[in-house]
Amino acid sequence: MRFTLSSLPERSLSSLHQLISIFGEAEESIVDASGEETLRYQFDFLTQDKQHRWLSQQKLITMYFGYEP
Repeated sequence: MRFTLSSLPERSLSSLHQLISIFGEAEESIVDASGEETLRYQFDFLTQDKQHRWLSQQKLITMYFGYEP
C-alpha cells in the first residue's frame, strides 16, 4: 500500500522531532542531496498465545516518512 499526505495542511503534520518522540529512533535515516530526510520504520503485527505472551506474526510493515528542510 502506498499513499501520499500532500493534500493535508502543513500545520497538521507532525514535525520530525515529534515523529521520533512517538516512534523512537528510525531503523534507517537517509538525507538526499536536496536535504530531504527520509526515516524508515519497520513494524510487525502481534498476537497473544494461550499463556498471554505477545508473539510476532512476522508480517512486517515498512513505513517511510520524508521531511524537507
